[in-house]
Amino acid sequence: MANWYGTARSNYVKIKDMDGLKAAIEPFPISISKGDDENEGKVCFLSDDGDSGGWPGHAYDEDDNEIEFDPAVQICPFMEDDQVLVMMESGAEKLRYITGNAMAFNAKGDSVRVNLNDIYKKAAETFGASADDITAAEY
Repeated sequence: MANWYGTARSNYVKIKDMDGLKAAIEPFPISISKGDDENEGKVCFLSDDGDSGGWPGHAYDEDDNEIEFDPAVQICPFMEDDQVLVMMESGAEKLRYITGNAMAFNAKGDSVRVNLNDIYKKAAETFGASADDITAAEY
């Protein structure tokens, strides 16, 4: 069986407490990248997970306690109030299957999510087909 390899990044957002943000994400394999001229004063987040490339699920603090990665906890409290963070992740296990997820958060930590697999339900509804008759794009 093959491994899943992906990539993950966010859009650019304004941060009100950079020191607090850095401390909150320090245990996780995530880097912060400053915006270019078009996104001056903003940062984006990039996955540095060398194993899979996707967003981390968890990490360990200095006392070896497991902590879950939750953007609503580790990122949103440090964003300017009017910002919306969009985090995307996609990858594949060779040609067996392709995955993709996107989630968006406001500064309060409210979120919305979509997944590439949402297409099956949308296609069934749009074309009047039975979702059971639409085969999965995988083997």
